[in-house]
Amino acid sequence: MLERLCVAVHDNFRLAEGAEWSVEANPASLDETKLAILRDHGVGRVSIGVQSFEPALLSLMGRTHDAAQAGRTLDLLASSGLRWSADLIFALPRQTVGQFLSSLERLLEWSPSHVSFYGLTWEPGTPFRKALDEGRLAEASEDDWAAMYQGGVDRLAAEGIARYEVSNFARPGEECRHNQAYWKTDSVWLAAGNAAHGYRPHVRWRNPRGLSAWSSWADRGFPFAELETETLTLEERWTEEWFLGLRTAEGVSLRRLAKLYPFSVNPDRLRRRLEAGHVVEEDGWIRLAGDGWMLLDSIAAELSIPA
Repeated sequence: MLERLCVAVHDNFRLAEGAEWSVEANPASLDETKLAILRDHGVGRVSIGVQSFEPALLSLMGRTHDAAQAGRTLDLLASSGLRWSADLIFALPRQTVGQFLSSLERLLEWSPSHVSFYGLTWEPGTPFRKALDEGRLAEASEDDWAAMYQGGVDRLAAEGIARYEVSNFARPGEECRHNQAYWKTDSVWLAAGNAAHGYRPHVRWRNPRGLSAWSSWADRGFPFAELETETLTLEERWTEEWFLGLRTAEGVSLRRLAKLYPFSVNPDRLRRRLEAGHVVEEDGWIRLAGDGWMLLDSIAAELSIPA
């Protein structure tokens, strides 16, 4: 099946010279045979969902791999000749600061060029959220969340792995284009699978949800007119510029905003954040700084309110 998928990509898309082709993988299912298929068909980057090296936390998350499998998979990737990255999760229920930093330290034994770590989100409808609502699990404290995040940032920086987006870190030149595209409002991405989301400037859509509905839609030739679409208003686009741009180390260009939108940032709100050291203004760019990275959502919400 994996080889058929790779062949289908080559048969249906003309890949640009130097294109980056990334594939996500699970430590429980990636092996030498699959890696060879990916490499032979031009895949250049593999992202592996390690999540943690703590057995109890892997069990809590319902992961199908254990720490030993994650280690074996990282051994394969490190010797594969492919670029690769690994994901960890922090602020899990019952996770200590030491456990998260220990997992990060363990990951660094494989000398990754790219690392991602994400704070747990309690999405409605998930088993985690149900357990939270029923009092069976508790959220990490704000202090622990901050200590895990900042501790991870500092440890990666010491290894020369710099933050280029709030949850993504890379050695120079190893940033993932796939990740970068999501934070640019002029990007385009296609949606192929069941319930997948696509985007082109100012328009979002979602494919039919559920395998039966998606298959029926595919049999009809993938008619775009049948999809759920959302066209963003000018003010919604302005808001997204702030929420997406501030996620990145590059930040938000005030010149770009002035060129594209009839709005301006509230000077009092911006001044307060500048004075607090949460953002900096350099050469017409607004970027997060210091503790501002941990206050991303509230800062973006404030600065995206037009004057």
